[in-house]
Amino acid sequence: MAHPLKHAESSARKFGGKAEDYLPIHNWFDESKAFFPDFRHRALRHHAEGIFLAEKLFGVTVVNSDRKEIPVRYVGEQHVREDLGRIPTAQDWLLQIKPQRWMYGHHLDDENPPMKEVTHAPPNGPAHENGGTTSVPPEATSVAPMVAQFSRERVKELVAALEVPFDASQIEWRVTNTTKNGQPPRGQVVPYADQRAYTDRLNALFTPAGWTRKYTIHTSSNFERSRDQKIVAKVVVTCEVTVFGLGSHSATGEEWADDDNAVTAAEAQSFKRACACLGLGRYLYYFIGTWVDLDERKRPKSVPQLAGWATPAGWLEGLRPRGAHERPLEQATAGNGNNGQHKSHGPGAGGDPLRAIERMEQVVGKRMYRGLLKSLARVWNPKDIQDPGTQERVLAHLQAGERGLRRAESAREKVGLAAFARILRSLRLSSLDQVENLKALQEIVVALEEAASRAKK
Repeated sequence: MAHPLKHAESSARKFGGKAEDYLPIHNWFDESKAFFPDFRHRALRHHAEGIFLAEKLFGVTVVNSDRKEIPVRYVGEQHVREDLGRIPTAQDWLLQIKPQRWMYGHHLDDENPPMKEVTHAPPNGPAHENGGTTSVPPEATSVAPMVAQFSRERVKELVAALEVPFDASQIEWRVTNTTKNGQPPRGQVVPYADQRAYTDRLNALFTPAGWTRKYTIHTSSNFERSRDQKIVAKVVVTCEVTVFGLGSHSATGEEWADDDNAVTAAEAQSFKRACACLGLGRYLYYFIGTWVDLDERKRPKSVPQLAGWATPAGWLEGLRPRGAHERPLEQATAGNGNNGQHKSHGPGAGGDPLRAIERMEQVVGKRMYRGLLKSLARVWNPKDIQDPGTQERVLAHLQAGERGLRRAESAREKVGLAAFARILRSLRLSSLDQVENLKALQEIVVALEEAASRAKK
């Protein structure tokens, strides 16, 4: 497309509203024609960094004539894709510039400074395929700022601050799996935080000038997608996060290219993964999901309660998860139509003891679930329990564990996280997820309820 108005009309068809709603954004992208009158003007703003700059200038969203909020980033991505067919980075454009002597400055003592050969890859291929070499001065190959390194003690403090969980108000829940033909419908939810929570933490700890991130966007070759046999490519984004004086980490994110928000999704994924390498948001990887009731639009009717270690206060009290496969969530009980009573998982509810036993794994946690299976039935898989009496006995113990965990959680809220952590430490535990049997759980419940009783007095 050659004119901003055409882009604006395309935005109106895509997002609704009128072309005038989007014209200022598209005019901004093409203002660089005033500097250079052919397609090369696009090097100034037609790239991923230009899209983020547009978001800073125009805001995160614009409200169109239909009174709908449209992300500015989506409009920018549409403009660049319509002009170039893809979203390059600023680096993709700069690599095409032939270095000139005046670019690196004049050295009176060196009329012919040595030039270094740098091999670079094309935007979507490895360096050895159709790659090129460009002569550049030695000082141009390094742009890293000279920043004083933090002391070892300061690094430990900063990493510890990065590892602290996000506030509960910044946590959202995503449905990852749903039951088939189940009534009521249920889904497995896991927590996540928007990437703005990550940037807020980095800004608070290091200031906006104390860190940076760099994106590289690639597109894979077309291939057949297994779920629908459609020929499609993937957008792959690499994000490098650098904290000056601390270090850098990079990670990748990906999304199917036929998704309208492919670049945005892959970019957010890569940024969060890179941050996790620094410790920020790493704790979210310990969650394995909890099953909750869904509404008719497959949204959670209620959200689980975060375990103590997944809150800033609990983390600072010393609570920690143990292993990525332990249960980090307590089962949600609100919003399931039973007036706040916990939903029954016994055979009377589903008619099949084995299925009821299997469902209890999400309720009591993997450690207790396996511990009771091993001690009562000498098996790891409930399907190996052939005796109906043993099935009933195992289910009864699991349900007792469920009730004990609810009592422990209720008492924990009354005594506070500090007292809760002391009781766990006295039993050489760091969370309820480490409890393997009912005897240990009973000791915790009794101690918590005694502490709660003393607190009332």
